[in-house]
This record gives sequence, structure tokens and C-alpha cells, in this order.
Amino acid sequence: MKKFSSKEAVIIRQLSKCFTGNDFLNESYEKTIHSNLEKRMKECKFEQFYDYLLYLNRAPNELFSFVSALTIHTTFWMREESHFEEIVKDIVKKGIKRPKIWSVACSSGQEPFSLALYLEELREKGEIEDYEILASDVDILSIKKGKLSQYQLRDLENISPRFHRFLNIKAESFSPSNDIKNRVFFTFHNIFNNHSGALSLKKMDYILMRNVLIYFDQDSIAKIVSNLADYLKPSAQLVVGHCESLRSIRDSRFSLKGRSIYNFRPRENLEFTEKPKLLVVEDSPSIQVVIKKIVGREFDITLAPDTDYATRALKKNKFDVISLDLNLGKDCGDDWLLKERSRGLESPVIIVSDFQGRDAERVFSTLSSTSQDYLRKKDLNQSPQLFLEKLRGMVGNKIEKSPQNLTSKAHKLVTNFSSVEGILIGGSTGAIAVLDELFQNLPPNLPPIFLVQHMEFEFIKTYASNLRFGKKLWVNEVREKIQCQPGHIYLAGADSHLIVEKEENNLFANIQLGASVLGHRPSVDALFQSGARCNGQFLSILLTGMGRDGAQGMAELSQKKGNTNIIQDRESCVVFGMPGEALKLGAAHGEFSIQEIINIFNMISEKKEAA
Repeated sequence: MKKFSSKEAVIIRQLSKCFTGNDFLNESYEKTIHSNLEKRMKECKFEQFYDYLLYLNRAPNELFSFVSALTIHTTFWMREESHFEEIVKDIVKKGIKRPKIWSVACSSGQEPFSLALYLEELREKGEIEDYEILASDVDILSIKKGKLSQYQLRDLENISPRFHRFLNIKAESFSPSNDIKNRVFFTFHNIFNNHSGALSLKKMDYILMRNVLIYFDQDSIAKIVSNLADYLKPSAQLVVGHCESLRSIRDSRFSLKGRSIYNFRPRENLEFTEKPKLLVVEDSPSIQVVIKKIVGREFDITLAPDTDYATRALKKNKFDVISLDLNLGKDCGDDWLLKERSRGLESPVIIVSDFQGRDAERVFSTLSSTSQDYLRKKDLNQSPQLFLEKLRGMVGNKIEKSPQNLTSKAHKLVTNFSSVEGILIGGSTGAIAVLDELFQNLPPNLPPIFLVQHMEFEFIKTYASNLRFGKKLWVNEVREKIQCQPGHIYLAGADSHLIVEKEENNLFANIQLGASVLGHRPSVDALFQSGARCNGQFLSILLTGMGRDGAQGMAELSQKKGNTNIIQDRESCVVFGMPGEALKLGAAHGEFSIQEIINIFNMISEKKEAA
């Protein structure tokens, strides 16, 4: 079947906006929807989209299948299970005897039934008297599947044996017990319309709306959250996906408890919180105007035309994020930032400056020690949304930390460190300082390291020199196929993708020409996907960064036996975007701090030495 034309794509987008509220904010979502529609048209024996639209008009029941094709159905049992554990703890702590919970966008029921297993255990212990879960979705066909409640046996792998007593397990399928099914109620509901199937809703103790907000813009998110707030009890909680946040909509009724769980209090008892504070250290009036235009609605901006003014501003206020020009007339922004860091400044900083290749050393010096990201001034006009997204990411990642046993956790992660053949690492700009720390005392006998770092091609040589400086590292800029050696780091030395190849048990680093992937070349996805094709045994690591590059590649690696995938923990990430996307796909085996990753490197080295 031929692909949809540009006009047809516009119609599909408009219909999706009408029925589901989603108008294809990201490319991967649009591709999925087009694929779903092509499949449905083929099932109905239509070649032309126009003919299918006419059929929709003649056969109203087909609308259910059409809406189903416009929705994403990614779901599985015990997804982001830590949320269920937190809800159970909160129920016991508050002494709620009959909790009422709403699972929004429940798809075919795995989420509400997963939570019900935990609640059924509480009921069995006498911790609660009863419970009720409302499960809703805009897709009628998914609702029907949820009501049927029949699931494939392979899904049992995701469910702890401790819950199997609450399941009816047969030869080819399983279903929740009748006790659970009698407490989970499925209904149609459109999250943009409070009068669409949920009128009988009582006030809820908890609402789960996970991995939904990623598909909507900020205005839509604000409307969705406002609608849901009407159904929350005072002191209730709203739970979103691990890679989602409410921070950008600035709704004072919701305060972050931790791990994407928000406490709710009615608005009449609160005053509005302030917008996140942004200090703009910039001497150009025209650039000041551009920045205010881009971010003025979301940020409380203080303009500092020179470093003296900026220092006085820091003494009066605590800023959530700082935008800094390196060239401020007679002042050097990097020198000022270094001085303020020595005085205790903790706010994340994005460099917004005009610079040429010869200035790369200054940029990398700040990125490895005092700042977290950079943007050329020309991009403020060419890609204003990029600047806004970078700022959002830098202020939206403050959550509670959890103490962990670093060594034991690493031991549980990989059973045989000596089998690791290569280490694949990907990150964005904020990862430069992370990599500097990781490589500071790198064991010399580690397997080859393949590194993709988002940056402009003209900075590669400077970056490679910075990696080598003072660390006794073998850093190779790959411009052609070369055989890899232990203790060496390989990164793309041209405007191309870096890939790993395997021939007769030997690893090779190579470059691959081609289009950018998710706007990046080199791309982390391209590296990770090449590792998946090798059928080797790799340790892949996804570090801080905005966007989703690397998530799909890590998912492909996870399908191959012997690979271990880890992500930088959200507590230490400047932006949890890329690691969070991998977590959402279920591709990561765990979140690890920088020190934990260093511990893993040391364990691999010890195992290699002993082998």
C-alpha cells in the first residue's frame, strides 16, 4: 500500500486532534498512527484513504476501529511497578480503608489489574476493607479487551509469583480472579471532556495517568490536568510517567512528592507559586528581547547586562536556571561563572553565545566544569522551541533521592562481567561533565568503549583532545573501519554515524553515512542498533540528554541475549529525557549514579584481569 500523501497526513492529524486530542507532536507517534491506519485499511480492503473515509461515513461502527488506530497501545503488566508500591505505602500510612483509584488511558487493562493485585494483597491482610478501580480509555476496542480480561501466558513473566494466587491460570491464557474483576470497572472517557463517560465518578484518592502527557503540548497538558483535578479528593495523589512532569504548567494545586507522584490540594487553600526564575546574563538588547519572547510566558526573567549586575542579582535571589553569554564586552562569562561556582552557585547554566570552532576549547572547558548545555545565538531565531525545551528540562528534574547499596546493586545487574565484549555509551551535551568524571580514572583493561556524544562536527577534535588531556586515555577519532583494542575509546571523527561491527570474534569501529536520526548525526540509536546486529555481549549506557535518541536502540539491544543496558539515574541527570525514554520502553535494566557506573567499570576490569 502506498504511503499517505501530505494532504492525507494533514487530514489524519486533524481527525486525531478531534477524536483523541493528539496532533502528532513527535515523528515516531505519527509513523505509528500511519502504520496502524494502513493496516486497518488493508483489513477493510481499501487502497485509497479517500475511499476509507467514505466507508467511515457509511459504517458508523467502523469509527471504533478508526479511533483505535489513532491511539498508542503500549502497555504491559507491572509497568513502572514502583508506583504501585508507593501507592500501597501511602494507603497504609493514611489509613484509607476503601481507596478509590482511577486508571486513565488504561488501554487493555494491564495497568489497573497490576495495581489491583497489590490492593487484593492488602485486602487479604486486612489492611483495607475494599477498593474500587475505574479504568477508562478513549478507545472502545481496548475497553472491550479489558472487560474480557484474557491475557497471554508469556505476560506472567512480568508478574511476581507472589501474586499468582490472585490469577486464574489456564493452559494458554490467564485472567484476574473474579474478586479482582468485580472491583475494576471499565468505561469510555475522553481526557479532554469531563462530560464523556465519567459523570458518575466519585472523588478519587489516586489517579494514574502515566505515559500520556508525552503526546501533548503544554496547553493541552494544562487542560487535561485541570479536568482530572475535579475528581481528586483533598490530599489525593496524581501519578504520571517516570519521564513526565507537571512543572511546566505551574498548577499550584500539585506539589511533587517524588518519582513523578504529585500531592494534590484544592486551589482555595493555596496561593499560586512563582514561575521558575531565569537569570539572563546578556549584554545585547536585541538578544534580550528574543529570549523574553521565547520564554517569557513560562519563566520569571531577570536581565543582567553585565557580570556585576548578575552578581548582585544572585545575592538577592535564587535562580532555577541561568542563561549566559561568554562574550560580554570587557567581561568573560566563563570567568564569571567559574568565580560564582567557587562561591557556591548551584543553578544549572546554559551557554548562549556566538562562537566559532576556535572557541571550542572555552565551550568545553565550561561544559566539563561549570555549565550544563550550550546553544548558538543563531538558534534562538532558527530553533526557538529548542531553547525553551532545554530550559524546561533543566528546571524539571528535581526529585527526591533514594539511598541505595551501590555495590550490591551492581553485582545483581550483571552475573558475568568478564563476558562484556564492548561498552556502548551515548549522551547529549550535559553528559560532557559526566564523561569527564567517568573517564578520570578509567581502568586500562576495559573492553573497547564506543562513544556517541551529541555535538557539532567542528568540536569533535577539541573534544577528543579534552578527553585525552591528563587521563592517559587512548581516544580514536573513527574515520574508517578499524579493529578495536581494549582500553581504547572510539568516537565518530566525521559528520557521520559511529557503528560497531563484529567479524570472527573481533570488534571493529566504523562510520556510516546517511541521514540524521532524530535530528542527530552521529546518533546514539545508530550505535546501539549496530550493537544489536552484532549479536555480541555489550554493556550499553545512556546518559543525561534531551529527547529520545538511544531509547529505541537500547530496546533492540534488550531483545538480544547477553546485553546489559543501564541509564544514568534521574537524580544526577541535568535532563532525564533520553534515559527516561529508554525506561518508558522497558529497555533499561536499572538506573545508576555516576559512582555506581564507575564501580561497574572497576568490576568489569577485575573480572577481565582474573579471567
